[in-house]
Amino acid sequence: MTRICIIGISGKLGQYMTQHALDRGFDVVGVCRPESVSKLARFEGRITVYPGRTDDAAVVARAVKGCDAVLTVLAPWGYQDYSSGTARAVLENAEPGARLIFSPAAGTSAATARIATACASGSSTGCSPSSAGRRGWPISRTSCARPR
Repeated sequence: MTRICIIGISGKLGQYMTQHALDRGFDVVGVCRPESVSKLARFEGRITVYPGRTDDAAVVARAVKGCDAVLTVLAPWGYQDYSSGTARAVLENAEPGARLIFSPAAGTSAATARIATACASGSSTGCSPSSAGRRGWPISRTSCARPR
């Protein structure tokens, strides 16, 4: 069975993707803030939720373990490096070979979305890392790259 992790599972897009995945027989796990877990009551018994901050590498590591894909669907508020921390936590802890998708949020340019998708899929086309993340993985607002 395909196992996917949805980072930001309690939001509107996260819940939509959860239902979409369950309808297709996927095993779904997700990460959301502890105060948002109650928004997922309709999925009780059908998903596994890891409550915690999405930029908490330990929480993300537990959630993405064994996942074939990771879908990050949260708004990048930019508060205290929160969205970059989330991207870093996913990139550093996802299973080797897992498909990583970072959805564009409201206000994100189409070019930024294309770069994030290309980088997450392992393509080097269009990736232009501009700052170094932990473990040497370049992370910036508009680009990301995973070492080969």
